[in-house]
Amino acid sequence: MGSGDLGPGDSRNLAGAISRILADVNFADLSQAARALSARYRAGEAAVVKADIDTMAYVATRLPATFGSASLAMECAAELMPSFAPQSQLDLGAGPGAAAWAAAGVWPSIETVALWERDDRVTRVGEQLALNSFPGWTWQRSDMRQSLDVRADLVTATYALGELDRTDVRDVASRAWDATTGCLVIVEPGTPAGFSLIRDLRDHLIREGATLIAPCPNADACPIAGDDWCHFAARVSRSALHRQLKGGERSFEDEKFSYVVFTRQRDLSRAAGRVVRRPVRRRRFVELSVCRAGQIERIGLGRSHSGYAVASKLVWGAAVPEATLDPPSPT
Repeated sequence: MGSGDLGPGDSRNLAGAISRILADVNFADLSQAARALSARYRAGEAAVVKADIDTMAYVATRLPATFGSASLAMECAAELMPSFAPQSQLDLGAGPGAAAWAAAGVWPSIETVALWERDDRVTRVGEQLALNSFPGWTWQRSDMRQSLDVRADLVTATYALGELDRTDVRDVASRAWDATTGCLVIVEPGTPAGFSLIRDLRDHLIREGATLIAPCPNADACPIAGDDWCHFAARVSRSALHRQLKGGERSFEDEKFSYVVFTRQRDLSRAAGRVVRRPVRRRRFVELSVCRAGQIERIGLGRSHSGYAVASKLVWGAAVPEATLDPPSPT
């Protein structure tokens, strides 16, 4: 799993597109809207867009984070499906297009992109962001709860299903899977509530016959219990404006997210396990929390272990090779 950094050149320079669209926005108004948006997000509330300035605040502070988490989820899927080369994408609840920008960076084979978004303000901003790099994207003012009469190799829903009533979520997820000819990627905030939604959809779609590929190494019952939750982190670069709006000094932030990926491919290269916590590194020793075989294992490897060289380079969220967990016996 990569760093998830959003920098110059990534996905045809989304960072540059964001800078251009915000160049003439009043900073005081943007700052006020950004603070309100951050407060809603920390409270676990949906991003409410009531005016154009709200959309601009989302672009400035939340779009880079959504792009980062979507990119990492898709990178994990691409790593396990090296032959997957989608030509079409359907992005549900697209917002200003973060998942489409992310997919373009991971799968340059994509030729046609349909983005469904119900808010006109957000759609207009998304079109402006993509104008120079992706003028052929098709934006449609549509609610993802309506009938899906299209099919796509890649279907995405990032930070979108959590904004629906719980009674609608499973139905939308089922129809999203029905619209998928290759791979379905769902991403939600890395919070207890976000993970709860992801886990429910994981179980629901498995029952419907979907093949789970990531992050879970298998379709066994999820071993996460109690107040714990499964999430990962994307490191997102902050522009100077982003730091000003957030009132922070650091040049980056870590976006926590939960996700699930399903595929219709059968020739899969499954991970033996997944690192589900930040590795603990000491001198000549690394300790990993790994999800595998329906349980969470804490695995310590010293320098003398044959799997140490690989394990010492693994990061939070990475797939773990079988040989690292169960190295072959010496002959």
